Amino acid sequence: MNPSQGTASSEVNATEEMSNLVNYVEPVKFKSFEVSRSE
Repeated sequence: MNPSQGTASSEVNATEEMSNLVNYVEPVKFKSFEVSRSE
């Protein structure tokens, strides 16, 4: 495995982790926003 290949694969992993994190965080934020707005 050459260095550029390793970097590419770790970048893909980081992107996947970030998108998973966003998918997890965004709905929670949105729900709490809706709740606080309705009170």
